Amino acid sequence: GYSEFWRRRWMVELKIFFERELDYSTARNKANVVLSRSEYAVCNLIRQKGMVGPDSFGEGAILIQIRKSYLREGGGDGEFNWRGFLYVEALTERHF
Repeated sequence: GYSEFWRRRWMVELKIFFERELDYSTARNKANVVLSRSEYAVCNLIRQKGMVGPDSFGEGAILIQIRKSYLREGGGDGEFNWRGFLYVEALTERHF
């Protein structure tokens, strides 16, 4: 038999709102922790299970990478709202 490989890409959007946070620095640190833990969770899908799938098409992920991630702060004075993005790429394989 043979195998086909595909690169699948998607984006994860994070919206983080701090209502009772007193200062910018603490809110920023907490938002960065949320971003880091999200990256870790996505990357560990493969490490914990070895291979995700195969799905109903016979295709399974063998490698997941975070290609890019970032946070942006928004909101008005005294509001600490953060919007984050993870750009994820997975290498998938299908055996025939």
